[in-house]
Amino acid sequence: MVNLNGKVAIVTGSASGIGRATAIMLAAAGAAVVVADLNLEGAQATVETIAAAGGRAVAVRVDISDESQVDAMTKLAVSEFGRLDIVHANAGLTSPEFMLNDNGIADLDPVAFARILAVNVIGSALTAKHGAAQMARDGGGVIIFTTSQKSEIGEQVHTMYAASKAAIESMVRDTAAQFGAAGIRSVSVSPGVIMTEGARAAVPEDQIAELVGNNLLPRVGAPEDIANAVAFLASDEAAYITGVSIPIDGGMLRHLPVTV
Repeated sequence: MVNLNGKVAIVTGSASGIGRATAIMLAAAGAAVVVADLNLEGAQATVETIAAAGGRAVAVRVDISDESQVDAMTKLAVSEFGRLDIVHANAGLTSPEFMLNDNGIADLDPVAFARILAVNVIGSALTAKHGAAQMARDGGGVIIFTTSQKSEIGEQVHTMYAASKAAIESMVRDTAAQFGAAGIRSVSVSPGVIMTEGARAAVPEDQIAELVGNNLLPRVGAPEDIANAVAFLASDEAAYITGVSIPIDGGMLRHLPVTV
């Protein structure tokens, strides 16, 4: 495991799924973690898991589309743990209720689209804005966004979600360019099919089996697959990596289906 002793991290969307797995992983590697989520009860449960393993963490309720709450979240990291080194901008609108109604452009709902842009794009930007400002004061750090392989493909559904993640991919490069001189790196992890609680609720079992059959590796991903990558990217071993997106999809988008 990488060594993150002495580091302080914020992980948004960490009440469940990828964010929860990442918060637990970073804490196990030695980081103190601000567990941030709109679901405070879930965030507190993540903190309890971390504390039971001997780690340090604090929970906070935050709506990342509200800048005042993002600012307060960032200040909490400093007041609780003294500095900020790692931000995993992971929170996003991914509820089964939303994803199941995110269809093609012909059915696009402007109100729903505005909401996902407010959370996924503006929320991620605000998280980076305030995180970078604090890291510049603390001598540097890393911002790790969660994007999606959906941003690279054409699909019959999930038009709004894919567009929001494509916007974040651009933000990764801009953040790297704008804050690199301050010693701040910017990268993203780009998951394929990851079996979070939300994904299991939204994807039928027969579709999961079909996805496995079309993958280079004989399984779908787990939240820990993403958490492992985030922990590495947050570490000093990744100190010369910035401005890029790391695909973590078991090779799903790196071949033609007929090659499996």
